[in-house]
Amino acid sequence: MTAPTTPKLERCVLATLLALITLHTYFRLSRSLWLDELLTAWITKETFPTAFLLPWNYQGQSPVAFVVVWLTRQLLGSSELVLRLPSFLLSILTLLAVYKIGMILWQKQIGIRAALLCCVVTPLTISLDARPYAMALCAYGWSLYFFILWLKNPTERLLGTTTLLALATLYSHPLFALAYVPFLLGALWVAPHRKFSLIAWLGIGLLALMPLAHQLLALSAKQPVYTWLPTLSWGRIYLSLCPFPVIGLLIVFTASFYLGVQEGEKPIKEPMLKLLPALYLTPLLLAFILDYFDLLRIFTPRYVLYSYIPLCLLLAWLSHVLRPLMFYG
Repeated sequence: MTAPTTPKLERCVLATLLALITLHTYFRLSRSLWLDELLTAWITKETFPTAFLLPWNYQGQSPVAFVVVWLTRQLLGSSELVLRLPSFLLSILTLLAVYKIGMILWQKQIGIRAALLCCVVTPLTISLDARPYAMALCAYGWSLYFFILWLKNPTERLLGTTTLLALATLYSHPLFALAYVPFLLGALWVAPHRKFSLIAWLGIGLLALMPLAHQLLALSAKQPVYTWLPTLSWGRIYLSLCPFPVIGLLIVFTASFYLGVQEGEKPIKEPMLKLLPALYLTPLLLAFILDYFDLLRIFTPRYVLYSYIPLCLLLAWLSHVLRPLMFYG
């Protein structure tokens, strides 16, 4: 039985949501720089060697991201909008990755819903700032896309592409390291017969990460810590688990019921749901374990913002499941 949704209604709902999201994005892009963004402005106002070398002295900073901002600044000026322009463009590519993941897992409409939900997740909107988060999130999103393709068709080309994108993620923001633990566990679980290939690519990846070793080791609680850096707490775990502003979530989640399911599209694949909760929750669980053994010294929801991509995909699937109840009770 087809739900009472027409193409005209779908277009109206999408247009309304996109208008609200565009308005919110414009205000965020044009506002004044905040404290962390001032670091970006300071580093990128110098010469190219400074923009590349100086970030290595700051924990979690990416020379690649700062070089991109430096190049943009040389071409377009130094306004707040220009400093945030690379993050904005990379965020669009991230939404495209989320859409394609939803489409290959289930169907096109779920990909659209997941991308819309990503637009109201507070940590994901923070990635629009002039910081390295957007670049890391974009690389993570596309690595997840190719990882899922690899799970469906385990080839060396797809595994190599996933590894390269994982390296791009960590070179964009080293604090995203926990993101790839569930990737490795999922790969060993789904394709144990490929373990030698997985170990080989893991070894290549670890060797390629050697320049970041000092950044990753600095996460240890046994190292000196700046007093302003936050540590793990129940409050920050709660913020990580519940990242949505209530009003934005209600608007997008309710509106998604009016996005119909097109005829002839792929049916929902329930088994893939086992992967998404693991991608969402495993980094937080690992943070707890590392903190218990005094191996983690800083933590904020921004450091696990990649986990909100699988969360948005799960919520998009949930809106599909609840849709018949919405219309027929």
